[in-house]
Amino acid sequence: MLSKAKCQRMHTKTRMLQRYGIELNRRSYQEIANPIRDRGPGKAKDSRFVDRQSNRITRWFVKYSGRWFPVVYDSKRKTLVTILPEGSLGPEPKD
Repeated sequence: MLSKAKCQRMHTKTRMLQRYGIELNRRSYQEIANPIRDRGPGKAKDSRFVDRQSNRITRWFVKYSGRWFPVVYDSKRKTLVTILPEGSLGPEPKD
């Protein structure tokens, strides 16, 4: 049986391919998740907090390959839950 974290990672990779035509591997997945997980002084340039859905689920914009992607993040498991369709969190942040 797969863990919830593993299912979330698989779901995120599937949605990124379906919605944006980008195939994520382990390294590229971490490039998107790390700016949220490692947030701190000097590290906020690649991620923008949007809102909190629950105690463990937050929504963000994350910059990857020069483009902003709307994502949902699970802070308990430190995993991406999904990549949202373009425009679903409003306009992209300004650099």
